[in-house]
Amino acid sequence: MQNSTLLLILLLTCFSYNSQAQEGWTIAYNKNQFAAQDVPNSLIEKQQKLAARSYAQVNCVGLAPDGGWVISYANTAQKPVEAYLSWDGPQRDFMAVLQEIKAAGSTIQQITFSPLNAYQNQSWVVLYDNKEANWKNIAPSLINKIIELSRANKQIKSVGLSINGGWVLVAENNEVFWEMIPEKMITKIKVLQNSNKLIQQVVFNLDNGWVLLYDKNEATWDRIPATLIQELKNLQTQNATIHGINFYTIKGKL
Repeated sequence: MQNSTLLLILLLTCFSYNSQAQEGWTIAYNKNQFAAQDVPNSLIEKQQKLAARSYAQVNCVGLAPDGGWVISYANTAQKPVEAYLSWDGPQRDFMAVLQEIKAAGSTIQQITFSPLNAYQNQSWVVLYDNKEANWKNIAPSLINKIIELSRANKQIKSVGLSINGGWVLVAENNEVFWEMIPEKMITKIKVLQNSNKLIQQVVFNLDNGWVLLYDKNEATWDRIPATLIQELKNLQTQNATIHGINFYTIKGKL
């Protein structure tokens, strides 16, 4: 019995360690600046190049659970401003959607993936032009809410997709809608709304942990890497403007 208990403790310890080791993250702040951990070198190299170009303007970064990534950015030196996409490894059908949005002259403002592929299918939402969206494999309730807000001509600021099929949508006027999310997160959302704190973005990770970004560089979180917590605190000390966070699933470590 003692041996069985010891084995269970060892297994739980290993699972906890692997759970923390299987994800990376990026955080965007100020003008094209970023911090990252355990993400592809190709992504870091591209972000470094964009950060060095004064005329570049990064709109958003998307990190897919199959290891791919996408950056939407603009060249402000061109008149009119020209939109660009840079990527490595995302699925073809997803890139076809992004290319179509870009070709129509739209600005892609957020790319959100569920933290985990389900049966080889990706779940994602792309927000563009403030009030428009495209999606795949998301909950019908979220689809209905996106359509409802679009018809009401309301801006959608952020969508977060959780590992268990839950979702959070942040709209204009600090309206937040959700389904199947942790109670602790619901409590935090209501506290922020009641305190007149402007909620900016919601993001989930593989542990069903989450971050709520609000105001200029404030954040509240649960079950996220200690390295990301420290980076958030560092940026707050620097009075940096935080634009967004993405979690990244490291291939082969699920």
